[in-house]
Amino acid sequence: MYAAVTDETGRTQVIEKEVPKLEPHGVRVRMVAAGICGTDRHIVQREFPAALPRVLGHEMVGIVEAEAEPSNLSGKRVVVDPNMPCFSCSECRAGRVHLCRHRKAIGIDWDGGFQEYVLVPQSQIYELAANVAAEIGVLAEPLSCCLHGLDRLAIQADSRVAVVGLGPIGTMLALILKSWGVQETICLEKSAVRRDAAKALGLDAREWEDAPNTFDIVVDAVGSGSIMEWAQDALRRGGQLLVFGVAKPQEIARIRPYTLYEKELSMVSAFTNPFTMQRAVNMINSGMLPLDALLTDRIAIHEVPEALSGVPQGFKTFIGYEGGE
Repeated sequence: MYAAVTDETGRTQVIEKEVPKLEPHGVRVRMVAAGICGTDRHIVQREFPAALPRVLGHEMVGIVEAEAEPSNLSGKRVVVDPNMPCFSCSECRAGRVHLCRHRKAIGIDWDGGFQEYVLVPQSQIYELAANVAAEIGVLAEPLSCCLHGLDRLAIQADSRVAVVGLGPIGTMLALILKSWGVQETICLEKSAVRRDAAKALGLDAREWEDAPNTFDIVVDAVGSGSIMEWAQDALRRGGQLLVFGVAKPQEIARIRPYTLYEKELSMVSAFTNPFTMQRAVNMINSGMLPLDALLTDRIAIHEVPEALSGVPQGFKTFIGYEGGE
């Protein structure tokens, strides 16, 4: 089979390797599609840690081809939850599995979806509805992370929310808020192309200078210290900031403690997807979100090295495997 392997220098090569053999409690999935995430590019740029050399790719959809223990998912299309807690450390025992001290992630610590077959624990797979386009399944993992982030906020129907950044994540966050009936979700984005794409989805996308002065909630979908600084003034008294976008480790933000005190602001962050994967899959299976608009760049596995090292041209780049379904 073909696999795109990233080495310790950040170089990615497509090689031929053996199909992985089944292990106890394992499932072998024939890949149909895999999404390229910003995290993958950060790993290639050596900005984020990973157990290299590694087959990256943690946004996966495929067909269950073989199982160590039979289940009702054999032969069906599934998405994979890449995050695997140990369930025995103090964080896991307290229900904070996403903060597990020994968490492993498929596509970061284990070989992931940038190959034709992937071996995953049976516990990590979720069925994708037969009437859903396979490539939509690659958005299940980021969607589950978005749900966890929004769960951290006290959102009301009449909340005025600013979503800053309209990449795939920011757009998903805004679409979820719209589906929940939040009446005023304003998306702030510098790129006219992305603003226009968001408007086509029915979102209120604006330039910074067209933004209102105050918000109940600000969602940073970029990962920027400057957004955190701006939010201190943009938030109303009692407002909340969600730090969702992943900033570079060296990013710095200046916080004014008196402003936090005087306005009684809350700042929260979100990490991965604790217990939200099934909710995300249910949303995808229901078709309640127009997620197909986010998938704009389909490539073949041999194009993965270039895609990982370059700048994405559209919203979401994904691999469509030959032979697919």
